[in-house]
Amino acid sequence: MLAELSSAAQELQTENREYTLYVKFRTRNGSQTPQFYRRKIGAGSSEKEEYLSAEDLASDPGLVRNYCAGRILKEIDRVLRGEGKIRPGTVLFELQDALEEMYLVFDRLMPKKLIPNRVRTEQWAKRMMESSFRREELTQPTRRGDKVRSKLEAAIANVLYEEDIPYRYEQKLELDHQLFLPDFMLADPLTGKFTYLEAFGMMEKADYAIGCMQKLGAYAHAGLYPGDRLMLVFESPSVPFDQEVFRQWVRHKFRLDERQRYRRGKEKKGKSV
Repeated sequence: MLAELSSAAQELQTENREYTLYVKFRTRNGSQTPQFYRRKIGAGSSEKEEYLSAEDLASDPGLVRNYCAGRILKEIDRVLRGEGKIRPGTVLFELQDALEEMYLVFDRLMPKKLIPNRVRTEQWAKRMMESSFRREELTQPTRRGDKVRSKLEAAIANVLYEEDIPYRYEQKLELDHQLFLPDFMLADPLTGKFTYLEAFGMMEKADYAIGCMQKLGAYAHAGLYPGDRLMLVFESPSVPFDQEVFRQWVRHKFRLDERQRYRRGKEKKGKSV
């Protein structure tokens, strides 16, 4: 992600710009409102900055691109230099925070290549696509408001929703010219990478279990194996689905506990300043 962000920021920077953008915050009614100014590059400190309205800013997207790209490149340089005693595991958190702060300021003017992964994945999940495969079997409601085929899948969907993990149900996936319908496609809010999850809920039935193994064989033939990108959940009367164990896997997989510790540490540091 570090290399991808750096490359995207470098591509966005425009040479020979006449102006540079400044963002200042004014506190009004207890909340901070961004205000925008520009100044000619190379101008002396005595030269007054020019105020920009939201309309002025929207008419010069290059000014915003340069500002965002420059901010990210500075942040990456700070991370690489190890400033601020940044722990290795929090590098992605730091960069995503910087992107999200800029997104709050610029919203639709934010360069598409720098839109935070959390925003991308949330928008991706909102564009829900109802399964076209045996729609009449979608009978189990979920907390997100969609429907799935079984109580097992509903329990899985509810955990994902409660932990803010964006997902799509039965999203078509083509691998090696084969079409798959994984039960769930999960998007990592931090990295944007996808994980596929299959839920097998009637393993006590021999025909069903054989079908499951055939499906896994097809995945393997297409180059997708159980592990980091393909997760499997099994259930049978003798081994029922444990929702809390699954929740702990989700929290570990998507570094949710680590992110919470990072947030608490950041808030504590902010209060002590």
